[in-house]
Amino acid sequence: MARPLAGLAACPALALLLATALPAEGLAQAGAARICVANRGAFVIAAEIHARQPVPTGATSARTLRLVASNASLPALQELCATMPDATDRVVVKVQLHTGLGWRQACEVTIDPVRTATVTVGGTTFNSHCTQ
Repeated sequence: MARPLAGLAACPALALLLATALPAEGLAQAGAARICVANRGAFVIAAEIHARQPVPTGATSARTLRLVASNASLPALQELCATMPDATDRVVVKVQLHTGLGWRQACEVTIDPVRTATVTVGGTTFNSHCTQ
């Protein structure tokens, strides 16, 4: 049986064309968006990644957020990542940080339109910031 892509080795230009035919941005729009939360701060964070999907045809309820990934104890220099389900039209990332005395909200970031993104949490316990 012939290998379907065996001829690509003989034609490097075609192999290069196929490898670059669909840019990363196109993949993200097609439902392969990867969302990450990176802890670069001097604290422990709790992170949640929520995906909103369109309401199915004929449904009467409003669009709702669905928890895709969470980590209740993400130490410094660690990341939480998730690939968004197909048809996700909005992502909400919620981050809390531990002050040593309890939890407080660090940020809530909405990613709309959905695309591959990283929310970076940095700073110190009482002077934190989130960037995208």
